[in-house]
Amino acid sequence: MPITRNRKLVSNESLQALFDIFESMSTVSEGGGLSFPSIRASADLEQILPDAFTVKPALRRSTAIQLFRKALYQSRRAGPLTAEAIIERAEQIYRKDRAVKLQKFTLWTKVRVRGMDNSLNLKFSWDDVSIRFVGQMPKWLQLAPINNSVLGYIDPSQPLDSGYIIVPRQHLWHKFDVVS
Repeated sequence: MPITRNRKLVSNESLQALFDIFESMSTVSEGGGLSFPSIRASADLEQILPDAFTVKPALRRSTAIQLFRKALYQSRRAGPLTAEAIIERAEQIYRKDRAVKLQKFTLWTKVRVRGMDNSLNLKFSWDDVSIRFVGQMPKWLQLAPINNSVLGYIDPSQPLDSGYIIVPRQHLWHKFDVVS
């Protein structure tokens, strides 16, 4: 994933001024922690960073903000802030996070539709996604009732006159979603 400087939106002088502001308002402790005695434009800086760099393939803006915020903080701990340091750190973070193996999961929710508990199994598919509407939860997905401290007692099998929507065995994508 190449990350390059985008000088069209944020000039080198503007970016360096933002780095200087961030360095002046943050302190690196001996243990490597960051403290912010003066929180002046940190939110603005984090919003501007994704505009200062180009990522191929493109990331969602919220994902790019998260990536560059992490790179900014880690680069600040490591030494002086430069565009090259941010790019290097962001590429390391991205490669490490993308190295996580995809995991399969099944998503389901309960719906109240009168008479659905007596209906047949309906299945809709397109491309590699399928959705099932079932009256009874398959045994491999059945859960025991739980007592939640916020919601109270939850019994997934109640109410009886309801059904389930199941999206089976999809891949869990990592937080760095690529915009297609």
